[in-house]
Amino acid sequence: MRLFLLSALLLLSSCHLFKDSDEGKISLSGDKKNLSILFSHNINGETHPCGCRHFPLGGLPQVAGLMQEIKKENHLIYIDSGDALFPSSGIPDTMAKSLAFQASNLAGALKDLGLYFMVPGDQDFALGVEFLKKTVIEKEIPLLLSNATAANPLPHKKWAQIKRGQHNVFLLGYVAPDTLKPDERPFFYGHETFLKTALALLKEKGYDQKNPFHRLIIVSHSGMENDQKMVEKYPQINWVIGAHSQSFTKFPKTSGNTQLVQVLSRNHYMGEIIISLNGNRTQDKYQLREIRDELRTKLSPNPYEAFIQKHKSKMSELQMLEQSLMEPQGTKDYLYSTANSCLECHQTQANFWGGTAHSIALGTLFHAKEENNQACIGCHTLGHNDPHGFQKLSDIVKLREDDEGMGADEKNKSQEDKKLETLKKQYLTEVKKLFVHTKDIREMSSDKIKVIKKKWDQLDDTHKVDFNFANVQCLNCHGQHVDHPFDNGARPTAQARRDDIQNRCLKCHNPDQSPEWYNRDKRGLPGKLNKEKFMGFYQKVSCPKID
Repeated sequence: MRLFLLSALLLLSSCHLFKDSDEGKISLSGDKKNLSILFSHNINGETHPCGCRHFPLGGLPQVAGLMQEIKKENHLIYIDSGDALFPSSGIPDTMAKSLAFQASNLAGALKDLGLYFMVPGDQDFALGVEFLKKTVIEKEIPLLLSNATAANPLPHKKWAQIKRGQHNVFLLGYVAPDTLKPDERPFFYGHETFLKTALALLKEKGYDQKNPFHRLIIVSHSGMENDQKMVEKYPQINWVIGAHSQSFTKFPKTSGNTQLVQVLSRNHYMGEIIISLNGNRTQDKYQLREIRDELRTKLSPNPYEAFIQKHKSKMSELQMLEQSLMEPQGTKDYLYSTANSCLECHQTQANFWGGTAHSIALGTLFHAKEENNQACIGCHTLGHNDPHGFQKLSDIVKLREDDEGMGADEKNKSQEDKKLETLKKQYLTEVKKLFVHTKDIREMSSDKIKVIKKKWDQLDDTHKVDFNFANVQCLNCHGQHVDHPFDNGARPTAQARRDDIQNRCLKCHNPDQSPEWYNRDKRGLPGKLNKEKFMGFYQKVSCPKID
C-alpha cells in the first residue's frame, strides 16, 4: 500500500524539486511565482474525521486534495512542528498496540504526502525515544533538530535550505527541553545555546540577514510565549512556525520584524506561508487553510481513501484485541438503570426519545467503523469505563445467560464464557447490519429513526438482552439516585437540574465536536458557548414534561 501511495503522489509532485539528502538542501527550478510552505502540528494521531461533526474537518485524503490544488500554482514544501503521532504524552497500556500502529501508519502516510521536515513534540515521545527513532528510520521521516545535543539518538539534520536563484529560505528546528519528560531533556539544548551556534553555522553556509531575498524560519515546538521571548532577542528571525501552547493564529502574531504562526486542531486547519519568488521577503504572505471535506475530491483518484479504510480495519482489529485482554473491573454492587427501566414509568418520554438521534447514537460509530475506538465509545453509550456500566464493547449488553452461568464450576464457567462471547458477537453483528445502508443519523427523520430503534429493540428481545448500555440514554442526561424513584432525599431545584444537564451535554458536545454550538472568537475558532443556540439544540432533544 505504501508503494502505491508513493507512486501515486510522485505523479502529483512538482518535477522541479531536488533535495540534497546529506545537507538538507532543496533546490527549486521553473517559473512558478511562489513557494508555499504548508505546515501542520498537533495532528495527535488523527488520520480522518471521526464522524461526529456536522461539518467534518481534517483527514489525509482532504490534505492530499489541498496539496494537489496548491501544486498547480506554487512550489510546495510540507513541514510539521510536532505532536503528530499520538493523542497525548502518556499512553495507557490498554491502548498501546493500537496507538503504536496508528502512529507508525500515520508517519508513513505523512512521508508519502510529501513531508519534508518534522520537528517532534513531547507527544511524539509518548512511547519513548526508541519507538520514535524506529519509526522515523522505518518511515524515512527527516527530523530537523538544530538544538540536538551529542546525546540525542534520533537521526536528524541540523539545518535546511530552500533555494531558487537569489532566493534562500533557511530553516532551523527547535524542541524546547522544558516541554519534555526529564529523561528526554538532555537530548536538546535551550534556545540561547542553540541559536548562537545555529546562526553562526548558517552564516558560514551563506545566510545574510541583510539580504532582502533571504528568509530565516524557525520551526519551533516551544509554545507561543517562549517563541516571543526568543524573537525579542533575535529579531533577524522572519517567521516562527510554532506548536505546543494550544495557540491559533488566523493572522500572524507580529513581534518586531518576526511573524509567529500556529494552527492546531488535528489537521482541521493548516497554515501556509507563501514566499514570493518574484519579490523580496516584504511581499511574503500567510493564510489559514480550513481542511474541508470537499477537498478530497480535488485529487482523483485519491489514494488516501483506500488507505483510510485499511487503516480503520487494522485499528479496529487491534482495539478488539486490546479489549479482549482488559481485566474485569471491580465488583459492581449495581448496574445503571437503562432506558428500558425508565420507560416503565415514563412511556411518553421514552416514545419521544426513541425518535431522536440519541436513541441510536452508537450507530454513528458503526456507520463510521469506529465502534471499537475507546476515545469515541463514551459519548455514544451509557456507563463506559464505569464500574456500574461496561468496559469492552463486547460487554455493552448483559444477556440473560450471564446470570444463568454464574453458579457454574470453573470448567463449565469457561464453556459458558465462550458461549456468551459467541452470542454477544452474533448480537453485535446483527445490530451493525441495521446501519450498513443508512446515511448520517443526524439527517434521518424521526420516523426513520423510530423504525431502526424498533428493529434494535426486537433484536434485544430475540437475544434476551437484560441490560443494554448502547446509545445516549436517560441517565446520560439525568442524574438519578440509585434507588430512584424510592429515594427520599432532597430534590434539586429546576435551575440546578438544568445546569446539571447542560454540563453533561457539553462533556461530549464540546467546541471540537459541536463547534456550531459556540460563538467564534476573533481568531475564528469556537469560543464561549452560545446559550441561545444551545437552548435550540437542547429543546430538540428535551423530553415532554412528566404529567
